[in-house]
Amino acid sequence: MLIRHFLTTLAICNTSFIVHGHQKSMDQSNDYQPKYEGDNADYQPKYEGDNADDLVLCQTASSFGVRMISRSAQNIIVRYIDSTDTQKQDLDYEILCLLPFDSARRRMSIIVRLNDQIFLFIKGAESSIWPHLSASNEQEMKAKIEQHSLGFAEQGYRSLLVAYRQLTLREYEDWFQRYQHAANSLDDREDAISDAATEIEVDLMLSGLTAVEDKLQDGVPTAIATLRCAGIKIWLLTGDKQATALSTAQAASLVNISQTLSSDSNSLTRVSSKMFFYYESLHHVLILE
Repeated sequence: MLIRHFLTTLAICNTSFIVHGHQKSMDQSNDYQPKYEGDNADYQPKYEGDNADDLVLCQTASSFGVRMISRSAQNIIVRYIDSTDTQKQDLDYEILCLLPFDSARRRMSIIVRLNDQIFLFIKGAESSIWPHLSASNEQEMKAKIEQHSLGFAEQGYRSLLVAYRQLTLREYEDWFQRYQHAANSLDDREDAISDAATEIEVDLMLSGLTAVEDKLQDGVPTAIATLRCAGIKIWLLTGDKQATALSTAQAASLVNISQTLSSDSNSLTRVSSKMFFYYESLHHVLILE
């Protein structure tokens, strides 16, 4: 069941949509209605969206037999295919609320109803999920995920924690009233929505960890080396872990493997002071695309 929750989150906790390949032929009548492709057992939809990671994770879930085959503003149909690829089960999830990613929460979640059960599926940055985990999570699983997370970071991968929570009808209804009040607020609406989302994104049960490789574009290390030879100072600013930042810096030829890095309150203060100095003296900006 844990794996099912994990793959279901990857399949539906996103803003991706399905692109159907139907095109009406010129010689067909105007009342032509394309056949619903989801009826085909081998149907593998094409996903599109504005978030590359969402697309990769959604396609990964599909490859492992948890396939989003239909999506509307109200419902998502997910096809579950067994390991022998011979049996399938289509489940219709009613979308109750979609809480999109924002820079404050650094996570996104979706609340759905399946028959008489209500689930919250969520994925996000590790620092935004760990504090909201339930005490019921197994320590052994948390330790394994932390170990894998460190390994992914050292390889320069972007990782996300995946979790879920089952809600009672009363819990959802009481919360949704507060959420609607926040959504209708005229003052600080975005902050109010973010705070309301945080209220329900608690007591989470871990279901897994994802990692997506983020390769540098061709020519980036050479371009950076050329700029440095010209006397231009390069700063790497990132919200990732130190291990991920170090791996990216090494790939971009910003630092050598033999170089040592330190991170403490004093060094962070010095960096902040220097950044503020450069900001105050900034007169020209060079944008590289």
